[in-house]
Formats: sequence, structure tokens, C-alpha cells
Amino acid sequence: MSTSVTRMSLSWSLRAGALTAALCSVLVSPAGAQDAPTPSRADGPVPAVGVPLPAVGTAAEVSAATPTGRLARSLDGVAARSYADTFGGVWVDEARSTVTLYLTRPELGAALVSAGRGQLAAHDGADVNVVVKGAKYNREQLDAARDAVQHDATVWRHDGSVAIEQIGLLEGGGGLRIGADRPERAAALAERVLADGSRAGKPAWGGVALADIRFEKSAPARTPRSTPRKQAAEAFAAADVGSRWNDKPAHDGGAILSLTRHEWWCTSGFAMDVPGWGRYMVTSAGCGPTGTYLYSGFQDFGPLFNRVPEIDTAIIDTRGTGGSSARVWIGENEKTYAGYEKSTPGDEVCQSGVRTGYRCQIFVGETTQVWTGDAYVDVTSACTRDGSAAFSIDDMGGPVFRWSSNPAKVISRGIMNTFLGTVDSSGTASTCVGFVPTRTILDAWGATMAVG
Repeated sequence: MSTSVTRMSLSWSLRAGALTAALCSVLVSPAGAQDAPTPSRADGPVPAVGVPLPAVGTAAEVSAATPTGRLARSLDGVAARSYADTFGGVWVDEARSTVTLYLTRPELGAALVSAGRGQLAAHDGADVNVVVKGAKYNREQLDAARDAVQHDATVWRHDGSVAIEQIGLLEGGGGLRIGADRPERAAALAERVLADGSRAGKPAWGGVALADIRFEKSAPARTPRSTPRKQAAEAFAAADVGSRWNDKPAHDGGAILSLTRHEWWCTSGFAMDVPGWGRYMVTSAGCGPTGTYLYSGFQDFGPLFNRVPEIDTAIIDTRGTGGSSARVWIGENEKTYAGYEKSTPGDEVCQSGVRTGYRCQIFVGETTQVWTGDAYVDVTSACTRDGSAAFSIDDMGGPVFRWSSNPAKVISRGIMNTFLGTVDSSGTASTCVGFVPTRTILDAWGATMAVG
């Protein structure tokens, strides 16, 4: 990869729940990564990588802030474990204190809800309304369909027929959404595959009907223009002032990351402690290859030390430049990370990338497989509901979070790694943001998040 950053611009659809353990099985050890430097003896033993995910709801995660969120997470966990053959998805409506469950067998809803409530403390979520709706397909069918599409998409990409940029699910277990550079061609190929499977008596793509597949136009990965920006120049002129545009050590999440102090940038995410190595700052793997040196204004930030492309994440070695903190820039103010948690469809989240600055009113969807240029990566997304921008290209690597009960602290949800949905005329902003969940990143390096 050259020193120019690779970005993604895709339309989207998502599937509920945490990223699968199968993803972790392909993660590479930082010490063994093809482009990673080998740590010295002084760095200590190589940390465990690709460790099993902890069970949802353990002490590894901060509890959800509301009864609606806690009940939704409990129902999602119970459904995935015990009702996979009927569960199509879950959706949260905090404003109405309502959780919607989608099941292919709605008559099982009462038992599922009872089991989900039984996982909670007495009366927790008692006032939350649970609505059960019918789903055409269950999660097992849809996951099998996604895997089958991914297999065929790889062949189509290699033979030049069509490039499928993302493979997601329609809300409520209704089918598939596929983003391609040539959606008409993708639809024609899909029709042929499904017809061949039908004739052979072996339903292709998990038995999902062609009528339940939505094909949409998606843009390929793009490289941003490498030109100076007036805002950055003004910030650099005030180099003696510590800010997200000139982040002084110990370095914070949400800070500008630039290659040459005056060209394109990414955003830092959060700090984590890797056993045997020390504390590193997280950002997107798209911010450059291993060894790329990054600055924050006129401050030395550090080199990209290690990358895990399978989750589109990288870590920056700040040990020689003052280290990293548990703080994060929210707009022009510093807050502290209190912990992290998973996301449930319908949750409101906020982001604080250097281009967008800071905004909330972004609502979580589900999870989709996004083509990064190397592989399909599972990405969670969130979108605005008013058509405004949720993400701009220089926000990549920056923090996604929610506010905690302490106004000086925030709860991490992940880091931004792509934009999804409608893109503006400049090709640099979108109504949806894709992010890699915090826990997925921590588990990849066997690390713990820096909190304060």
C-alpha cells in the first residue's frame, strides 16, 4: 500500500448482534503480521491475539444506560443462543421505550421475552414494551445467504463481471441488500445462480428468493485528494495551543493524524494496553501501511506499529512521543473514557472525527460485510434520520461513543472506518458511518481499554 490512504464509500445494510467469533479466527498475531515490525525483547512477550470473545453482558462491558437498552441486549443474546432458527433481528426505539423482535415463528415470542427478562434484575425493564413481528427469514438462513453471496462475489470480482462492495441484510429478517458497482449486472448474475440452484434441487443463497434481494449502486474505495486545508493551516499556526488539531502528549483519542502536518489526515480513536507491549493508540488500518509516521499538528504522534486488516484497524506506537491517555477530544473539549459496550440496532450514538467535529443523533443499524480492498470486513453502522452527514472522510479512525451518567466521561462503541449510504456531491461525506466495535478491536490484540 502506498502512503495515500484507502477510503470506502458504500451504500449499506446491516445485521443485528455482535461480530461473529469466526472473524476472530482469521485475525493475525501482531508479531506475526506480514507487515508488522517484530517487538524487541524489551517489549516483553507477544500478546495473545484472536482470543475467544467474552459472553455478552459480562464485566468486560459497561452496562447499557437505559432499561430499554439492557432488555434489548438480553433478548438479542437469548435469541442468538436459543432461538436462532426463528430469530430475524431486534430493533430499539428509546423514545417509545419499545423493543421490536422479528421472528419467523411469532408464537414463540412470549417464551423468548420471558427468557430475556429472566436474565435481568427484578423489575429492570418492566416498563419497556416488547413488540413481536413476523420475519420472512431467520438469522441462520440470512447468515448462510451472506456467506454464499460472498463466495460468488469473490469469483465475480476476479473475473471482472461485477464488484460487490457490501453484503447486508434488510431490517427485520426481510432478505438481503447488495451494493455493487453494476447493480443490474449483479442482479442478472444472481438470477442465474438462483435458477441453477433451483433446477439442481439445492436452493442457492440460503434459499432467499430473488424478490427479497435489493440491489443498489455502491462506489468503490477512493483515495482522497492530498491538498492543504485552510482549517489545518490555521490550527498549525497556533502550535503552542494544545487542541485536537495540535494534540500534545499524552495523546488523546479524537486527535488529528496527518502524514506531513499539512495534508490529509485521519482521526485517533482510543488508547489500549496490550499485554507485554505497553499502551498504544487505535486508528483505522486505512490510515497507512505499517511504519507510516503520523503527526498531530506540529506534534510528533508516532508510527503505525501494527495493523490487522481483517478488522480494518491499526495501532500507533506513542511511547516515544509522550504516550497515550484515556482521554478523548469531543469537539474542542477533552473527556475521559469510562469504558465500552456493544451496540444494539436503534441506539443513538455520537461521533467526534476531526472533519465533522462532533455530532449525535446518529442511530445504529446492524452489521454488514464491507469490501476493504483486501477482504470482506464486518462493520456496524449508524445513520442520521434527517439526511444530514453522519461521517466525513477525515473522520476515519475516530471515536464513536455515547455519553455516560458522568458528563465528564463517555462510553466507547468503536472507531469509524468507512462511510455508507448517500454520499454528497464532493464524495467525502455520507448519511451513515461504519464502525468497528471496541470489543472486537480489544480482542484482536488481547488488550484492555485505557479508562479513567
